[in-house]
Amino acid sequence: MTASIVFGVVLITAGMGALYWIALGLKVTIHTNPGRAKILIDGGEVGRTNSYGSLTTPRIRAGDHSLAVLRHGYYEWKQSFNIAFTDLSKSLNVRLKRTRTICFINGSGEHQIDDSDRNGYSRFKKLLGKDEYDVKSINLLQKAEIPSECAVIVVGGPTSDYQQPEVDEIKNNVEDGGHALFMLDAPLKMGQSEIADNNALTKQLQNWGVTLNKDLILDLNPIGQLAGVGPQVVLVTSTTATRSSMR
Repeated sequence: MTASIVFGVVLITAGMGALYWIALGLKVTIHTNPGRAKILIDGGEVGRTNSYGSLTTPRIRAGDHSLAVLRHGYYEWKQSFNIAFTDLSKSLNVRLKRTRTICFINGSGEHQIDDSDRNGYSRFKKLLGKDEYDVKSINLLQKAEIPSECAVIVVGGPTSDYQQPEVDEIKNNVEDGGHALFMLDAPLKMGQSEIADNNALTKQLQNWGVTLNKDLILDLNPIGQLAGVGPQVVLVTSTTATRSSMR
């Protein structure tokens, strides 16, 4: 009788311990290659892996869960995983695949990638396509969020000021390991044509050690007048193309 009582107490204690363990949850170790990736569990951010690609999450309860891994310039990784009641530890390994997507920001009067006129970037887009890069436009005015698939963002000659949420998103992207190409025209007011100072973006570039001088190159070659352009447009008659690979 006494032995039965003792055995019952042991079972109850073990059962309560198991329930406590289930309620407490399990910490999951996540390894990513490369590091500094954003980790989301069940849609909520739990942190970022360090420079070595490691992160230990807060305790997660037993059951089915979803994992998403994000890093600028890489495809988003998604997978499901399960934490069993009997698990004493859990480790997940993720290897991200680099994208070849160039994202041109638009919405503030930038040069357009589908515009074949003199101010358009359609030829630029075609050359990138020959090197097997995907090219797309993103509008940060509609949603101040740069997709993680963007390996490089391009700011191509905006005529209007960038709003602070746009600049903040560009800042976060670059400082989080993203890449950016800035091509800014000098602020001008000529007739009905006007290029804004873009003070917020200019200030951010200065914070990175890049100072933009409000200078303008004038081309006084009379051939430009024959081509129907003014001295503020530099006429380039020939260029030498150089192929390069992005690392």
